[in-house]
Amino acid sequence: MRPYIFRLPEWLGQIPDFVPLIGGTQIGGRPLFAYGVMLGLSFLVGWVLSTYFIERLDQDRRKAQILFIVAAIGAIVGARLLYFIASAPDKFSLVAFFRFQEGGLVAYGGFLGGLIVSAIAAVIIKADYLGMADGVAPALALGTGITRLGCFLFGCDFGDATAAAWAVRFPRWSNPGVAQWIPGGSPAFNQHYQGALDRTAEFLSMGVHPTQLLLSLKGFSAFVLVMLLLPHRRFHGEVMLAFLVYYAVVRFLVECIRGDAIRGTTTLGLPLSTSQFVAALIVMAAVPAWIVLRRRAARKVARA
Repeated sequence: MRPYIFRLPEWLGQIPDFVPLIGGTQIGGRPLFAYGVMLGLSFLVGWVLSTYFIERLDQDRRKAQILFIVAAIGAIVGARLLYFIASAPDKFSLVAFFRFQEGGLVAYGGFLGGLIVSAIAAVIIKADYLGMADGVAPALALGTGITRLGCFLFGCDFGDATAAAWAVRFPRWSNPGVAQWIPGGSPAFNQHYQGALDRTAEFLSMGVHPTQLLLSLKGFSAFVLVMLLLPHRRFHGEVMLAFLVYYAVVRFLVECIRGDAIRGTTTLGLPLSTSQFVAALIVMAAVPAWIVLRRRAARKVARA
């Protein structure tokens, strides 16, 4: 596991003080985070795949690109907001909100933020939201698979402790050069040895379920499923709804063996993590939506 891909050259120094908002920020030596790289790669792949499939579905490419940009912004804001609402150890502030190097992006917040903001934008620009959503579903599925590899490299979103043969251990970071950006150790290590009198004697966390890899596999398998479904869709929105239900059900099950306490273990007094609660809401909304849209499409065929 490696929290960063490489460090930027020291000679880059700092951003000049006269630059508004970010003046004085240290650039030289700053690590390029693995999670950020995977997230950026997922957006790039999403852009390319979405454009390709939307054109194949005879959708307006220009409007689709507008929605993609809006959805990307909404996803990042939503993922960060849900983190502060559900599990952040610190109070919300603009400074804390933009402190991405410390982690804190909730996947479901990104889903909801992207879907809601793009739906609003679709109404404004008069785009076929459901039709375009089907074209985005493959990219969204593949993107989640890629992004979760970043979680594995950073050591967050880990599972319960286990002695099983597939258990993985996450390290205490040992590079003092990046201590100001990556303090202590991986989230798994920090949680397991929080408050320990001599945590320096340990170099690895306890063995845990590799839930990040399970979530990554969920994304890649979802990509295969939606690709198989896409040529046979019967109404606009069917592929996206199928993806959302599959994602929600698998995510709910994987959450049962999650071990990171920061994700939130109860929601509104229920013994459900934040993600399990949202997954249940998505299924309850997506299934009726599928039934309504399926019946509407059948009536159109009958009248034709």
